[in-house]
Amino acid sequence: MTLCFVSILMPFAAYASGADYEYPELMVTPRASDRISQEAKQEAATKWTRHIPIQASALMTLVAGAIQFSAKDPGKDAEGRSPLFGIGAGGAWLVTSFLLSAYYNPYDSAQKSLAGMPARTQREQLTRERYAEEAIESAACLGRRLMWLSFMTNAGASAWMLSKATSGSMGMFVDIAAIAMAVTPVFFQYRWQSVAAEQRSYKKRIYGPVAAPLFLQDPASGKVGTGVSLTLAFN
Repeated sequence: MTLCFVSILMPFAAYASGADYEYPELMVTPRASDRISQEAKQEAATKWTRHIPIQASALMTLVAGAIQFSAKDPGKDAEGRSPLFGIGAGGAWLVTSFLLSAYYNPYDSAQKSLAGMPARTQREQLTRERYAEEAIESAACLGRRLMWLSFMTNAGASAWMLSKATSGSMGMFVDIAAIAMAVTPVFFQYRWQSVAAEQRSYKKRIYGPVAAPLFLQDPASGKVGTGVSLTLAFN
């Protein structure tokens, strides 16, 4: 016989006079502000390499555009504009990625802002942690947008050039390679995205059930059997 007891813990002030509310932002380990501090220390060392997946895709599109000048089919591209799609898309992403590398450092900027925020009271700590979480999510959101925009523009430009290339030409095979390279940012995502996902995972674990085996006595028969205690905590 197996008995199961479920206890639900709700640490609200209604159950303890004068007790403070507990917030997941303050209970998670590491806190968002600590995570930003850790990531900010490494950010400067990776600023010129964090966009490599997008840059690799963009460079391939740019090369495909250059080769397209001699590989375009006059019957399909009478005005000869198809190479410009590859050069434009690839070049634009290379410039964008270099500008982001030089001027966009979200963790360092957030750390500087957090340094000036008070953290004496619980309310001030909560405000600080929520700002830190917003900074982490903001960087991840930008990373997702860059990833999908890069994929769509580079793959789209390469597909357009492929449709205008001479059949069997080297340009056609380079266009196919450029389409394949366009998915690189999807498979090699930004560190910003993984940090945000990890922080969300840590936060969810606060609400996870805790199960423990124990021996219990059946009140009716007096027999002792194994049991399971399942504790659910809600904040």
